[in-house]
Amino acid sequence: MIVSAQAPGKMILLGEYAVLEGAPAMVCAVNRYARVQAQNTVSTIHNVEAVSLGVNGEPFVLNAYGKVRFNPQADPASIKRLGFFAKLFESLYGRLASGAQGVKLSLDTADFYSQQVHAKLGFGSSAALTVAMASALSKLFEGTLPDKKTVLKLALEAHYYAQGKVGSGIDIAASVYGGILEYRKEPGQSIPEREPQTVPFWNDLFILVVWTGKSVSTRLMISAVNTLKTDNRVLFNSIIRDLTVLSETGIEAYRSKNMSSFMKTIKEYHQTMDRLGKEAGADIVSVEHQALFQLCQADGAAYKPSGAGGGDIGIVFCTETKQAERLERKIAEEGFLTVPLSVSTEGMKITYKNKNQAV
Repeated sequence: MIVSAQAPGKMILLGEYAVLEGAPAMVCAVNRYARVQAQNTVSTIHNVEAVSLGVNGEPFVLNAYGKVRFNPQADPASIKRLGFFAKLFESLYGRLASGAQGVKLSLDTADFYSQQVHAKLGFGSSAALTVAMASALSKLFEGTLPDKKTVLKLALEAHYYAQGKVGSGIDIAASVYGGILEYRKEPGQSIPEREPQTVPFWNDLFILVVWTGKSVSTRLMISAVNTLKTDNRVLFNSIIRDLTVLSETGIEAYRSKNMSSFMKTIKEYHQTMDRLGKEAGADIVSVEHQALFQLCQADGAAYKPSGAGGGDIGIVFCTETKQAERLERKIAEEGFLTVPLSVSTEGMKITYKNKNQAV
């Protein structure tokens, strides 16, 4: 059997940092896709290729402890690039496979890399890859097509393991379900108590996505915020409460299409993220993010970082088409890149070939 799976990337609209503490957040799946092809082999040796990572095919085995081991003579740079994959495979294979079943995998995350700026854009490539792998291997090893709730659980557990036990899983949810979602998971839960809730698309709200010009480690940002949580819990809780209220207010405003309330909330969320960063000693609202905020505010639009901040991407929210077109020109004049995106409504997708019939 040959199984192919794809999963979209994500863009957080509201709820950064607060979602890690159990607050609701809103996320959008975007049309950048991770793709995985998996097939059975007659050998007990596994193989992985990832052309977008410069890996043309590496054999590997699982040792007695279920850990991935590559050929000692393999290129060290290639093995390093496969570090995240190795952790994912350990988690997924351990949960899905029974006995010594060989598998050949092909990975493709090229959609998340911009040839224009020669950088990986911050749209959740690792989460999308996790969901695509979980989908493909689940079908390959268990035979039946997995439902979204099953893939969500598999992918959350695998991603949590591979990422070093950090993250809320909101990016995983976007990659599984697609569309625009309200997501909430209490700290310590392996999966949310309820599935992510679909939020109807708001046609009259116009969005521009902006690349700030640099990538920043999400892990480092979260680490700095966690240090604040440890060192000054009262201050940390106060800021998180503010972010939580703003996220709840913004999600309700989006659902009810209350433009003035939503735009006000976005502005205040940006400012509270800035406060969190300053208190934590983390550059969450960087010089670039602040410049974009000021530019958009002067035109009556709203702006905030999407994700952990520091760099990567930000979102401009506009009330009309002409405003979006005007700001797109101004943003380009300031040397920033707007990234064309659309909502991926479908979420994960699985196809397979069995006995020469494609499904």
